[in-house]
Formats: sequence, structure tokens, C-alpha cells
Amino acid sequence: GYSRDLQEDKPPVWDALDQTHGALVTLTGAVRTLKLRPERMRELVDANFAVATQLANWLVADRRVPFRQAHEIVGALVGSFSRAGRTFADVATVVEGLAAQGVEAGEAEMADVLDPL
Repeated sequence: GYSRDLQEDKPPVWDALDQTHGALVTLTGAVRTLKLRPERMRELVDANFAVATQLANWLVADRRVPFRQAHEIVGALVGSFSRAGRTFADVATVVEGLAAQGVEAGEAEMADVLDPL
């Protein structure tokens, strides 16, 4: 049979649906007027070392560097690049920095690793 006890769960469900609908209406407007600027996106990715984690993961997976050491290597690179005003867009310097840490990599390979796409 029908239980009236289940009616207590309805108001929160309706409230959640109303809030979700409002969010979707807002997001629809935001997405409709969205303008992508790939050049600016790339600039921000490079400037903020967004691919540092990718580099550390590559060191672990591809070069079999222990996790902690991989993060120390990448952290040192980020620190030195930041102080020098450089970014990981300078692939040749990243390769040199890795070589100084005992990790060999070619520029083409490193360009692939550091590509955020």
C-alpha cells in the first residue's frame, strides 16, 4: 500500500530539482556567451606550470623514477624556472634541467609530455 511516511522525502527532492534547474539556466547563458581564447589559455598553462604534475607522472611511469624523487625533481625545476622567469614552454631548458638531474629525454618527447592537450 501507499505510505504517507515517504512524503517527507519529497520537499528536499523538489528543492534540489529547483536548484539544479536554476543552475542549468545560469550555465546555459554562460556557455552561450563563452569566448575561448586558445592563445591566452596556452599562456596561462605555461605561466602557472600547470603541466608540472604531468611531468612528475611521466618520470614515474616512463622513467621509473620513485614518486618522491620525481616530485623533488619537478619541484626543483619549477623553482629554478620561476626564479629565472622561464616557463616549461622552453622545452630545451626543461630537457637540460632533467639531464642535470640524471634524467635523459629528447626535445620531441618532452614537448609531447608537456603538451597540456
